[in-house]
Amino acid sequence: MKYYRDVDYFLYFEDFPHMGVPGVTALNSDGTVNIFINTLYNETVQARTVRHELRHMAYNHFSADWMSITEKEVEADNEDDPNCIFAEDFAWVEYTVEERLSPFFASLIPREDVIDEIERIYKSQGILHMSFDIPNSPYISKTEAQRIYKDAQTACNIVMSDYITRHRKTARVPKTPGGKRKII
Repeated sequence: MKYYRDVDYFLYFEDFPHMGVPGVTALNSDGTVNIFINTLYNETVQARTVRHELRHMAYNHFSADWMSITEKEVEADNEDDPNCIFAEDFAWVEYTVEERLSPFFASLIPREDVIDEIERIYKSQGILHMSFDIPNSPYISKTEAQRIYKDAQTACNIVMSDYITRHRKTARVPKTPGGKRKII
């Protein structure tokens, strides 16, 4: 995604009261971002700070509730990320990777994929049809999917065990020396 200066973000170069902080970013209610750069630092530090603060916006740190502040700061310090590109005059910043998802959303599996896997489990056991209860949401968490797969395998084992038990025959064969009949 590409963000533009004076449209998506605003840069302000100001003398801060001290040199404790090289820059600060503030999210506005309309989704734009104000970036304040401390001019008490030299131009090299100011440019590095602008890139750092723009990375917060490009990486969508303002809505990344699953990340700690430390994780966000370390990620924004990554000067070597080839996916985050800046105009020389900071007129724009572009992050070229697909939108990042929280770990929770990234761990979801489409419901259709879960159904396909259950059908594969059934067919591998020679079961052509068997109803199964699956949540009616479009996505299922990996943990829930693993539980569903395990339950499907258990159900297959029960069905096959029951089938074998009902279709086992005792043949009329001579008794073994121990007096028992062979089961086939």
